[in-house]
Amino acid sequence: MTSSVYKLKANTYAHVLDNNTCEVVTLLGPLSLPLYEHHHKLHDAPQPCVVVPPHHYVTVENPARRTGLVDEAGFHWHSVHGAFTLVSGPALRVQRAQAAAALMGKKEIRFTQDPFPLFPGEVASAPQPMELLSQTEALLLEAVDAFTVPREGLPDLAYSAADRFLFQGPGYYRPRLEVRVLRREQALVVGRHEALHLRARVAFVEDDGTARAAQAEWTHRAPGAFFLHPNVALVRRIEGVPLTRETAVHIRALERFVDPVFKKARALRETWLVTQDDVPDVYVPSHMEEVVRLTRLVKVATRQYCVVRHPLRAGAIQWNERELREGPRHFFLSPGEALEGGRVRDAFTLDEHEALLVAAEEPFTDAGGVARAVASRWLVRGPCHYVPPLPVRVLEKRRVIPLTENEGVYVRHQRTGEVRAVCGRPFMLSEEEELWEKPMNPLVRLLLDAPLLSLREEDLPCMLGGAEGAVSQDEVEESFIDGATDLLVLAEQTQGLTANGVRVQTEDLSRFAMVSARAERNTLIRLYDVSKGTSRVVAGPATVLLEPHEEFTPISLSGGRPKQHNQIHCLSLYLGPDYMTDIIEVETLDHARLKLQLAYNWEFETQPGIQEIAFTIPDFVGEACKTLASRVRSALAGETFEEFHRNSSSLIKQAIFSDAADGAHEMRGEALYTLVNGLKVTSVDIQSVEPVDQRTRVALTKSVQLAVEIITKSQESEATHQAMLREQKARGALELQTV
Repeated sequence: MTSSVYKLKANTYAHVLDNNTCEVVTLLGPLSLPLYEHHHKLHDAPQPCVVVPPHHYVTVENPARRTGLVDEAGFHWHSVHGAFTLVSGPALRVQRAQAAAALMGKKEIRFTQDPFPLFPGEVASAPQPMELLSQTEALLLEAVDAFTVPREGLPDLAYSAADRFLFQGPGYYRPRLEVRVLRREQALVVGRHEALHLRARVAFVEDDGTARAAQAEWTHRAPGAFFLHPNVALVRRIEGVPLTRETAVHIRALERFVDPVFKKARALRETWLVTQDDVPDVYVPSHMEEVVRLTRLVKVATRQYCVVRHPLRAGAIQWNERELREGPRHFFLSPGEALEGGRVRDAFTLDEHEALLVAAEEPFTDAGGVARAVASRWLVRGPCHYVPPLPVRVLEKRRVIPLTENEGVYVRHQRTGEVRAVCGRPFMLSEEEELWEKPMNPLVRLLLDAPLLSLREEDLPCMLGGAEGAVSQDEVEESFIDGATDLLVLAEQTQGLTANGVRVQTEDLSRFAMVSARAERNTLIRLYDVSKGTSRVVAGPATVLLEPHEEFTPISLSGGRPKQHNQIHCLSLYLGPDYMTDIIEVETLDHARLKLQLAYNWEFETQPGIQEIAFTIPDFVGEACKTLASRVRSALAGETFEEFHRNSSSLIKQAIFSDAADGAHEMRGEALYTLVNGLKVTSVDIQSVEPVDQRTRVALTKSVQLAVEIITKSQESEATHQAMLREQKARGALELQTV
């Protein structure tokens, strides 16, 4: 029998088949072993052992299985194909003999170890690195077969097929055949002032042994990295609410639970206040709580106050009640409480010239022991600092109204409606008085602002109705009536408000001031008292102040050429002297129609008592011009044109300045006096005479031209005669000198 020596280096192996026993021997180097003819090498060359680096693993298919111990020289392993032996050591000496059986179709994972050979039938994969996880990473794993993980000091973890779980870092993940890796998961970082609202998808038991029911919810508060269990869903991230000495928060319960902060049971929808005294820095609500709103610290300083609606007393909200809180103090509003007016109010500081008008909203007895009935009013006079009690409402802040000698205001008594005028002295409204605005005719308002208290008719459209059209007197009167119904609205618009929302008596008293007008020298103003039905006349120079029920009497005079009614509007009557011009048409005896422009000088009689009768004829200009024109027409109707042309001035003056048959006019000296209103016409001036008929105008023109020619020729003859006379005298003097 021949033999050969088979030598193997370290970390190499070879498979040899013994044909006599049909046993496959695995030779592991370093080794020298004689091989005989019945030995057959299964590899052409020695095979390197499998080396698994640190933090790596290999997967071995059809791994060998140990079945029993033979003797001290080695182990016998049996497989379905027969026994095979692992031999290693010095030549001709078996240090370790092992027999193995291949688990066909199975796999095995081997981690870092000494280099090892592969038994017949084993197949090893290339080394694979193990998954390295940081502190914020985890692997989502799924069990492909049931297995159990023993834990020291804790119950074993049993996993069933299709169960999912996490392997959390930091560290290397040692894979198992019963588990497959689905994906990497990133940890949720929970800050110091944050929490996570979690919900269980299905019923399960956490790794720490906590059992969770399906759809159960809880709050995770621990700061740091947190890995969501595969059976847990993140509902929301809860942010903490920062709390300071100036801010607090209102919290509402979404379900019944025991509050771990206040150690008390909370009812559904219960609301409570959390301040920095309860939780320092930040309050993180649980999933059973919601933040209603942040509330700021209410600071009430000295001489300040506030009214709290629905105050909290003895742990219960007192609905529809009010509580007065005076400074200095500070507090947070509890849930349900609200500041009346939304702010802290300053106490009313009154000096000696100020007062507050207050009213009682319910019966009570004030600090002075005075019983106040509902809706009763009174004045709180300064100097003082006043905080109104709860049953008291401050209506208005009033001041002393300073009035000079020619200033005044209208005051109305609210209970009786009586209106009076106060002027020439400082005064303060009583609790039952208010300022009153006198309704005024819009035309009178315009006349009061006009120079000399008068306006022409053409100026009224742009001042009353704009440039597009005129406003009739009826429309003026209608607007006057409508304006009188809005007095209270107008009065309210003139009132201001204090910082506490209290109305302040306005300092602009122009709307409530007594209506005044300046009566110039030699003028009269007539006033009518509608309450008494009497009138009075004020002669200028003077300042006219209207009493509450007095009205001006506007005067509408005729104007223009020829005269037209209602062309001049004024409040005062000028006594003259002045003149008025009119254009009239007359017809002579021979039917010549002439247009005359006449100017009349007039004035009113200034004797005592004339003030009463001067307003008897409202349009004295129109009436006087009409009367005088009638006299001129009557006188010229009996004269021929030739006679009028020669004696026009004397005929017109004779017609005007004569006693009337009806006794309405009489001559006083050289003036025509009107008995009704005392108007005197002192003179008349004929400014122009113009024929109305064209033929008369041509004849008059020719007559005038002929008269001019005659006068011109006579003047030329006279001048020639005088020149010849001077020439003869000069010649005579020259001849005498020559002699």
